[in-house]
Amino acid sequence: MTMRKTLFILVVFISCRSTGPVDGQKMESKGNVKKQLSRSWSITSMGGRNLESHKFTYKPPELKLDLINEKLSGFGGCNRLSGTITLKDGLVKFGAISSSRMICSDIDIEQQLLEQLSNKSYQYEIRRGHLVLTEASGNEIIMKGN
Repeated sequence: MTMRKTLFILVVFISCRSTGPVDGQKMESKGNVKKQLSRSWSITSMGGRNLESHKFTYKPPELKLDLINEKLSGFGGCNRLSGTITLKDGLVKFGAISSSRMICSDIDIEQQLLEQLSNKSYQYEIRRGHLVLTEASGNEIIMKGN
């Protein structure tokens, strides 16, 4: 086999190999989904509200998803958050989410986040490099990986 032919086969092989989902693609294997989603995510939009331009008192809301151990932790903009998360029937399902009890100027955003996540289920997909969670009502929570 010539060097040129070998190089061509190698390039085709590498370009066909996927390390993760592309835009709009759902992750099919349950184990793969758990690994892909188990990381820290910054919330950029919630219910149509852009959070990237908001000046938070402390830091923007961030969730650490651990689907392998079915745990969620993070920061809601004011308080630390913790709860449960599972992957079932093609949906990301959040259990009850608890938070510490500090008050700050960003508490309304945190309360909205808690209401939108606690005991809710979402379809998931990767869109333009962001994790998009879509509730049956059409409500979306958009996050970017950290």
